[in-house]
Formats: sequence, structure tokens, C-alpha cells
Amino acid sequence: LADGKVFDRPPQTVRRYLREKLVPRCRPWRPDWRTPSVPIGRVLRLDLREPALVHWSPDGWETIHDVATRDTGLGIHTADLPTDGLAPESVLTFTWKSIAGGEWIGVDHTVTVVDAS
Repeated sequence: LADGKVFDRPPQTVRRYLREKLVPRCRPWRPDWRTPSVPIGRVLRLDLREPALVHWSPDGWETIHDVATRDTGLGIHTADLPTDGLAPESVLTFTWKSIAGGEWIGVDHTVTVVDAS
């Protein structure tokens, strides 16, 4: 209290978020924490518990993309869905298939792309 500072704030975190005001490159999505939106220009990063093939579309399944997850080595398998070039209120729709079992999850998930400002 005498120093007038928070004593346990790492200097790297202060530099990154308070001084440089860096914006995270990704918005995470997990089956147990489903973000409803992602700002344009950020990547929607799907964090899954097993290797999977992610099947996704930015336009209601008019255009379809497939991306395999990558193993982070931490028990999480990620797939990145880009939002560059999408209009505000676009909806990313996605589902995935387990690589090990080969079955689809049977549900489509959606995340709305929002204006980054």
C-alpha cells in the first residue's frame, strides 16, 4: 500500500495489456464455454478434447471448409476459423467429426461475427 502499486502484477502482463493495449488474436470456443460472437479480424479458435475434422461455413453451408485440429500437446486439439473479410452479423456455422471414432457430433454450432470497433 505504501508503494501505491499492486505488488503481484507481472510486468509482462502490464506491458502487453495496459501499456501496449494488445488485442488478442483469437477468440476461444469450447463445448463447455460457447462464445456467442467473435470480432471481425479475430480467429475463432475451437478447443476440442480429441482430434477432429472441423466442417464449417461462413454463409449457411453455401460454402464449406474442412480443417483438421492440431494437437497442442496439452490435451487440447485446436482448429482456427478465420473471420477476415466477413461482414458484420455473418454467422459461422460448424460441426466436427471425431478422428478416432469417425462419428459426427450431430449438432451444428453457430457464432456471430461482430464489428471489431
